[in-house]
Amino acid sequence: MYLVTVRGNLLIILATISDSHLHTPMYFFLSNLSFVDICFTSTTIPKMLVNIQTEQGHYLRRLHHPDIVSSIRAISSAQGKYKAFSTCVSHLSVVSLFYGTSLGVYLSSPVTPNSCSTATA
Repeated sequence: MYLVTVRGNLLIILATISDSHLHTPMYFFLSNLSFVDICFTSTTIPKMLVNIQTEQGHYLRRLHHPDIVSSIRAISSAQGKYKAFSTCVSHLSVVSLFYGTSLGVYLSSPVTPNSCSTATA
């Protein structure tokens, strides 16, 4: 999948450079977006592969959020708990919205054998 992404973005960049009809602002920004996509995937995919290979990234993510909540609960004063929780609530809400939405989409989209055959081009 990585190679498909890089090849596709390279084809967009090469087509934009080689054809003089595509030297318009829209294709300039499209080629820049393709370049940024190549850079992003070239830095993200190797890091992801290292995390998967070492299995450290999965464990850190699983332990990180419960540790935050337990650390906040360990604070003795109510004002301290309020300050600590108010700084973390935005991050926790974004994470819960992301994972909740992903889980909802995963559970609500049934895959049937006919779904692939009914698609039209």
